[in-house]
Amino acid sequence: AAPVRARLHWPYLAHVRVNGQPLAVMYRQPGSAMGKAGRDPPVQVPLNTVAEGVDNRLTIQCQDQRAFSVLLRLVRRRTLDEVKGMVPAPASFPTARAFRERSLGGGGGGGGGGREG
Repeated sequence: AAPVRARLHWPYLAHVRVNGQPLAVMYRQPGSAMGKAGRDPPVQVPLNTVAEGVDNRLTIQCQDQRAFSVLLRLVRRRTLDEVKGMVPAPASFPTARAFRERSLGGGGGGGGGGREG
């Protein structure tokens, strides 16, 4: 068994297509070992490759005997105003201080200047 149970990397001799268009991924020859903490960079599918409102096809071919899984994250492009609207308003100072004291296990009500002695 491998010492690292889950690595993020592409299989040997990987060829990936999205809707028939090739997508450049890390192309590794068999026998080229990764380091102990080796990871391949994630790949972003260009927007002009994906069709909205219809079926899209992801095809992966490789020459690797090991088992692999694919993580595909689908996101929607948002405007700056939409992103700003998702950010919560900042907490007031007393609310933030009370949260911080609770998370650190402090009392939160003593008024002793913030130091316990």
